[in-house]
Amino acid sequence: MLSILASGAAFALPTFDKAFLPSSIGPGSTSTLTFTIDNSASASPATDLAFVDTLPAGITLATPASASTDCLNASINAPDGGNTLSISGGRLGGGQECRVTVNVTSSTPGVHTNISGDLTSSAGNSGLASADLTVDSARPGFTKMFFPSSVNWGGRSTLSFTIDNALSAISYDRLAFVDNLPAGLTVASPANASTTCGNPLLNATPVIATATTNTIAVTIAGASVPGYEALAAGDECTVNVDVIATGTGVLGNVSGDLTASPNFSSAGKATAALQIASDRVALSKAFTDDPAIPGETTTLRFTVFNRDQYHRATDIAFTDDLGATLTGLNATSVQGNTCDGTVLAGSNVTFSGGSLDPGASCSVLLDVAVPDTAAVGAYPNATSSLTAIVDSTPVIGSPATDTLFLAFAPSLSKEFIGDPVGAGDNVTLRFNIQNTSSTANATAITFIDELTTFLPYPLSATVPASPCGTGSSVAIIWLDSEREALSLSNGELAPSGACSFDVAIDIPTGIGGSYINTTGEITATIDSETTTGKPASDTLIVTKGVRLRKAFGDPVASGDVVTLDYLLGNDQDDTLRAFSEISFTDNLDGALTGLAAVALSSNSCGGTVDFSNPSIIDVSGAALAGGSTCNIALTLQVPAAALPGTYQSTTSEVSSVVDGITTLSVPGEDFLDISGLRLTKAFIDDPVLPGDPATLRFTLHNTTASETATGISFTDHLNATLTGLSATTPLPVTAPDCGPNSSLSGVSTLLFSNGSLNAGTSCSFDVPLVVPTNAPDGDYANTTSSLSAIIDGSPVTLAAAADSLKVDTRLLALNKSFSADTVAPGGALALSFTLTNLHPDRSVTAIEFSDDLGAVMPGLTAASVASNTCDGTITTGPTLGYSGGTLGAGASCSFSVDLQMPAVIPPGVNPFVNTTGEISGMIDGVAVTGGVANDDFLGRLLALSMEFIGDAYPGELIQLVMTIDNLDPANPVPDIAFSTDLGGILPGLAAEGLPLTGVCGANSLIQGAGTINLTGGSLEAGGRCRFAIDVRIPQDATPGEYNGRSAPMFIYGTENGAPALASITVSLHVQPIPTMHEWALLLLALLLPVLGMRYLLARQAKP
Repeated sequence: MLSILASGAAFALPTFDKAFLPSSIGPGSTSTLTFTIDNSASASPATDLAFVDTLPAGITLATPASASTDCLNASINAPDGGNTLSISGGRLGGGQECRVTVNVTSSTPGVHTNISGDLTSSAGNSGLASADLTVDSARPGFTKMFFPSSVNWGGRSTLSFTIDNALSAISYDRLAFVDNLPAGLTVASPANASTTCGNPLLNATPVIATATTNTIAVTIAGASVPGYEALAAGDECTVNVDVIATGTGVLGNVSGDLTASPNFSSAGKATAALQIASDRVALSKAFTDDPAIPGETTTLRFTVFNRDQYHRATDIAFTDDLGATLTGLNATSVQGNTCDGTVLAGSNVTFSGGSLDPGASCSVLLDVAVPDTAAVGAYPNATSSLTAIVDSTPVIGSPATDTLFLAFAPSLSKEFIGDPVGAGDNVTLRFNIQNTSSTANATAITFIDELTTFLPYPLSATVPASPCGTGSSVAIIWLDSEREALSLSNGELAPSGACSFDVAIDIPTGIGGSYINTTGEITATIDSETTTGKPASDTLIVTKGVRLRKAFGDPVASGDVVTLDYLLGNDQDDTLRAFSEISFTDNLDGALTGLAAVALSSNSCGGTVDFSNPSIIDVSGAALAGGSTCNIALTLQVPAAALPGTYQSTTSEVSSVVDGITTLSVPGEDFLDISGLRLTKAFIDDPVLPGDPATLRFTLHNTTASETATGISFTDHLNATLTGLSATTPLPVTAPDCGPNSSLSGVSTLLFSNGSLNAGTSCSFDVPLVVPTNAPDGDYANTTSSLSAIIDGSPVTLAAAADSLKVDTRLLALNKSFSADTVAPGGALALSFTLTNLHPDRSVTAIEFSDDLGAVMPGLTAASVASNTCDGTITTGPTLGYSGGTLGAGASCSFSVDLQMPAVIPPGVNPFVNTTGEISGMIDGVAVTGGVANDDFLGRLLALSMEFIGDAYPGELIQLVMTIDNLDPANPVPDIAFSTDLGGILPGLAAEGLPLTGVCGANSLIQGAGTINLTGGSLEAGGRCRFAIDVRIPQDATPGEYNGRSAPMFIYGTENGAPALASITVSLHVQPIPTMHEWALLLLALLLPVLGMRYLLARQAKP
């Protein structure tokens, strides 16, 4: 029977379930459909997972559908707005589960039953999955849209949420949702956040959308009174927030759930997609600090982005006719320009001659004066098209647009008065508000300032009453879990009026640093229009106090002595800042009656340590140098009558002075452990696998000198540690070692009772456990109850015992490495793998992993197996596979394959990072895994050779010929640079006749003397450049042979190939000039034959 059960577990089918979350939505809202594939009942992996789900009539895939899965290798198809989801090719390990999620929507009220097709896999047919989605007309529908739905990079779009209660007869008192924008979208400045939901009297700040962040939080409060509801029956309302496109492509945005109270937890989500277009060279613009006030100055920022990752953009130009947007609007000055071109300010801004490296961006900032006669409102502004040259080709970018918002918005500033302030002190936060309109009242003035961004929750502050008008109020309001803020509401100011108010804030002990605090936007109603002003910021500096740690030298027996150490530390970042007047007290009697200080062992902190009252230690006048520590050690007497147990001992707060500022630090704390009876526990055979047995050992120690401990008991809730963790029978017999009447009972909760233990003895017992088969990896902390006993006739409660059970299926290690750091197109490269079984006692079978080489670089392929000490099967090709491997306990093996590089290296990506899939295997029917392995290499695009031509003589010239080859036959290489130290080859060797221009690309420049530098080089696909440089041999050069090499080549400032791959070996033989002695011998050798001939002729001529 056991064999049959094991076989069934090994080959059980994966289960297949599905659920809608939420399961009920309002008409038009979105729900997330989740499919769960659970293979935890099987020890074998399931491959080729596949199913199709055709949605019933009335339900469609949302836009965006945002389909995703964590099923390995699965392909998913779920088109936006369609009605069919399909999955194929998935893989799931034994004992694991995976999920498939997709967003769906429906506007048809009723219950919709969705029945999928069958889930099939290598394990067989798991059947279908079914779930119901209820579209409840009593709930409001929740939808959203972008207006416009398509913008250029840097453009503004309005994200509009609609909450539609038209089909419902129910009114709602509170509505809330949060929308976290996807990467590539941020809240615009100004956000122009607005809502028609709720009654303004009950909603000071219903929409929180801070510029440049990605979070929109909406909370609409109401009351059960007609006209004051958050959303009335049969009505609808909207929430609008402007966003800025900072990314490109189609960005799907899925909100959080719309909640309402007290009626329901969710009416569903809202979904929408924004398409963002971008040119090869893109231009955006923004009035960065509007709404601007007529007659004042605002900032206009232009941003240019060269999206071409391979070519430099030059001759960038555009214009912006500000006067056409608003008569009198004028750029008065240039704040900054990182675009290298020329900026002409004025009513018609002109930019020309800009340049940008590949993938780079730059900005131009202008001060723009707004005419004082301008009417409030929105003024759309568009530039001309952008023009540029990229790769010798003219390109045109779309105009950039933004809207200048003019409003008499309220002005808000803030200031922390009197800081730096010490921890434990208080600080004054002053707010100033100005009505910028000279003709109209500002009413309903509102802002919030979250302080728990830097102060711990809850806040402690004193707020004023009615600081900005009779009906105004300031309060501390709750925002969210452990979040609080100051809130001003219902403020009112006369034309050009102002108000100022102070809030006293208590600074808690133990904090310190520099904290930037920024309010939310301030809003007001001026001329019947809601206007939004900018946030206010200031920095609070808190001086942190000294750090105190205290520690007893326990455990200690009753009646014995114990050491107590106080360690003072200086946490200030500036190691030159010192603490003085350090003081604190420690009431020993408050921890344990009769505990007394008897001697001061040491004191490196200075000051006075007073224990004239032995139960109270009083430290005063201590000092601490910057960045240092000091120690105070005392000896304490433990009362003889003290019962065994753990006693908490806490000092007062610690007062100190730094830079003349008094600070308070948190108290020091430790627990005094008086020994007597102690319980320990240990999982003695972990780490364990899911489904494994485990052993939990308990040990009781009675360390008293003469007292027997009786009535010993404790409990251990195993299931609370790990769901399903339980003891197996038979349980150990604890009698008589742990007491003649002792017993242990329970399965998921253990109960030890009626134990007894003589003085000076101990006992142990081992409890057999079984780990649940579906236990996830982790460290599971297991703590008993407190230990209860009777000692010397008195009941005592002693410390619990704790240990952690480690469940770990990550018992395989995989490492990989390439044989070279760089490789040329078409070259060869070796790739080595090492596999290790991390389990010390058990073998691993069915080891497998894959490595998609083609995903790293198209055309990269494993050509052959070079070596192999592993016993599995290796498959080569674009995807390298390893399967069927076996490793003994603690064993390792390795193999290597020869890779073939493609003839063309893809542009724009270097280095190339290669990551395997996760390695997996089986240990005794349990699936085990390991991490992925990765390594990288550079695709070498350049080759450099160097050669000296001609004979070399001291003081004379010789030619150095250098050749650079682009090894990529399909792509050009720009921005080439390198340097060669001639003096490193031969001291005094120097180039002449430089600089040279245009010899290796139109913008190339070669310059230098002792060191030759090439910058701005470029080569066409497969191209070569070759150039010669005159080099002079030093006059004092010693004859001989000299060798050297260049520095590495660089592309865009990134090294492309190690020096050895761009090296030069120069053989330079220096021929010396003959000396005077050598010239004399040569002359003599030439003259001797001539003189000899003349002598013979003369003798023959004599008679």
